[in-house]
Amino acid sequence: MTFLFLLSIFSLGFLFLWKGAELFVTNASKIAAALKVPEIVIGLTIVAFGTSLPELVVNILASIDQQPDLIIGNILGSNIANIGLILGLLGSFSTLHFPKRTTQFELPISIIALSILAGTVLFISPTYISRMEGAGLLIIFSVIYAISIKINHEEPDSPLTSATHPSSLLKPSLLLIIGLIGIITGGICVIDSGTNLARLMGLSEALIALFGIALGTSLPELITGIVALRKGKADLIIGNIIGSNIFNTLLIIGISSIIYPIRFNPMLLTDLSVCILFSLAVGLSIQNKSYALYRWGGFIVLVGYILYSSFIFIRG
Repeated sequence: MTFLFLLSIFSLGFLFLWKGAELFVTNASKIAAALKVPEIVIGLTIVAFGTSLPELVVNILASIDQQPDLIIGNILGSNIANIGLILGLLGSFSTLHFPKRTTQFELPISIIALSILAGTVLFISPTYISRMEGAGLLIIFSVIYAISIKINHEEPDSPLTSATHPSSLLKPSLLLIIGLIGIITGGICVIDSGTNLARLMGLSEALIALFGIALGTSLPELITGIVALRKGKADLIIGNIIGSNIFNTLLIIGISSIIYPIRFNPMLLTDLSVCILFSLAVGLSIQNKSYALYRWGGFIVLVGYILYSSFIFIRG
């Protein structure tokens, strides 16, 4: 297979991922609006799950093909892109006001989830993530999300989306299914062509996963964030980013390791540490009475992402 052919399939896969996730998120939000669900809950659940589907599909396929560097690299790279690139970029253009409960619960939980993963590969099982450990991650995920949804449903300041009549949900449901098909198709294209491109160019699969594939599978979060920012819906942006990172760390790695135990490359400990530091930087930046990430904070995080990207390219 030629380089241009593989690059075309790779680009086409991202297009399917992007458009598929956009359809999924838009129509899932319409369906959720009919139930009068708070926007932050939509961001943390349906939108976060929808925008994390590319990572899930890519990782399931990588697990079946037994490509551990792609699995872990994709998740860490996506989490770093979510915080450093997307939150940093959007925060550089506009002050992002975090819901109080999200600042006090979901953001710390996302950091704890990463710390659990770090503890697992450092102290419990340094060489791989077993099926049992993956099941443990899924249990932790289920408990966290049950508590999170309950807390945010009880939040009196969480705005409700406008309601739509149930009879109007047929079209959004069909479009949601089409979006899901697009995500799955895109995932297959990205995983196959991305791996072959890495080998053809002499690059490590970890590098491709950390930057190329991870950045591509984060496009849904970026598109959702831009649309939400233009509509003044900060809760949707924040819920989407924080929720996606929790989904990625606990749910997707959990499912991937149950399909096949994941061998952990020690080189990725640096990237895991960067992921935790980025999340801590955002948490420290919004520890104020207004619970806001000001433009200077977003800019600092964005610069950090640019420096990190330069580092992984030099590292190879």
